[in-house]
Amino acid sequence: MTEWLQANGEMAERIRRYDWASSVLGPMADWPDVLKTTVSLCLDSSFPQAVMWGEELVTLHNDAFLPILGNKPSALGIPFGEVWKEAWEHIRPIAERALAGEATYIEHFPLIVERSGAPEQAWFTFCYSPIRDGKGQVVGMLDTVTETTETVLANRKLGFLDELARGTADVNDPDALMAITTRLLGEHLQLSNCVYADMDPDQDGLTVRGEWTAAETRE
Repeated sequence: MTEWLQANGEMAERIRRYDWASSVLGPMADWPDVLKTTVSLCLDSSFPQAVMWGEELVTLHNDAFLPILGNKPSALGIPFGEVWKEAWEHIRPIAERALAGEATYIEHFPLIVERSGAPEQAWFTFCYSPIRDGKGQVVGMLDTVTETTETVLANRKLGFLDELARGTADVNDPDALMAITTRLLGEHLQLSNCVYADMDPDQDGLTVRGEWTAAETRE
């Protein structure tokens, strides 16, 4: 019986239809009250949240968490470490702190994730909170998360433009200006080499006018 699950939405319906009886969680009617309550709160939230339950950290999440997953296979009923296996070595120590009873809050945490067919750099701000049973024992954790990739990249771009403006403000020589710009751009993009060039008059080629090489590359 699932009368306790009153939430609406895609994930609420998928949770109702999932074959929990064949999973480690067992039938929904037999779930402990703390799991029912936490899942209900999660599904009623408009903020991205996921519940990870038990030693296997079985995942249940709300609709708002779907964009975090992207095109990953369904995470419902899957151990959290398997859902994020490509980043688990970085996430696991933080999860272990929550399972030890310590809530964690981290801003703009960088991770390489795979959710669109290829690895991508992303940043997240999240809180892992321990979930306790009636005896105070930690039985899972709640992940409250927001992706901050666009914010991080926008701030980096603004920082680069500010540094570029300050670095070239008093430069009048064109060659010096291009050399400084090339170096700052190479450092900003974390390149090993960066060149600047002029388009040939016939627009069929380029003539390199200068080059910057990272210090570690020169070594």
